[in-house]
Amino acid sequence: MEGKLSRIRREIEETQIVAPVGGAGSRTIPHALAALLRERFGDGVLEEIRSPKYLFKVAGKPLIDWFIEFYSAWGYREFVFLVGREGDLVRKHVGDGSRYDVEVRYSEDPPLKKVGKGKAIKHAIENGAIDTGKKALVAFPDDVILYEPAPLELMMKHMYWREKAGTIATVLLVPWIKSPYGVAEIEDGRVQTFREKPKIPLAASTGVCLWEPDVYEYVMELVDMEAPEKVETESVVYPRLAAEGKMAYVLLPSGDDWIPVNSLKAWTQADKKLREKAGNN
Repeated sequence: MEGKLSRIRREIEETQIVAPVGGAGSRTIPHALAALLRERFGDGVLEEIRSPKYLFKVAGKPLIDWFIEFYSAWGYREFVFLVGREGDLVRKHVGDGSRYDVEVRYSEDPPLKKVGKGKAIKHAIENGAIDTGKKALVAFPDDVILYEPAPLELMMKHMYWREKAGTIATVLLVPWIKSPYGVAEIEDGRVQTFREKPKIPLAASTGVCLWEPDVYEYVMELVDMEAPEKVETESVVYPRLAAEGKMAYVLLPSGDDWIPVNSLKAWTQADKKLREKAGNN
């Protein structure tokens, strides 16, 4: 009989990492600087100077390198990058994945004005870049996860709840949301309470989610390629899975274990944490 560790290892090896990387890095440009650049050079200047966020160096290494190494360290060897208009730069840097000892495939985003993760993933299913016979771990290179066992625990919990409750997706959450603003409770013209940037008792999604092949059917059904707006899996697919009781979850130990790098402040935080991590290894 196959041992538990062997089963986990096999399932990891048979899982593809699906990484939407169609966005760019304009959000990391400070608002004041962006406004000055637009005033001086016109609205199109940001399109010219921005580069894929995933190639930004953090702690001396591009985010996409940290990403590949983070998952491959636990045995994930198959990566599918869903690339947009800066795709050539990603291809040039990552190549076929051999220098990371992984296999890499690419899917060009569909030629639509507004795409989003939903349309990008559905297009990759249709063009064969995503192998619909295998599980997919959807994850994002511009998010830094500092809790090293997360990829292993995600698979272990996924297997457990799949067998116990028939779930087909497992999402990685942080145990609370920190408000970026001070918040107030108001009544009868007066502020009753005021708290500065409180922790909100709701679990927040990191965007990382492990899918059984069954989830592809939901993508094909629910993602409308003709929609005029971006379509996100979190907006159309995950609510259905949750409503049907088919989504399990894993909690990171702390909200500090996840850093979405979408601002210079977050970049600075990630740079510091990853340098500390590298120094301790």
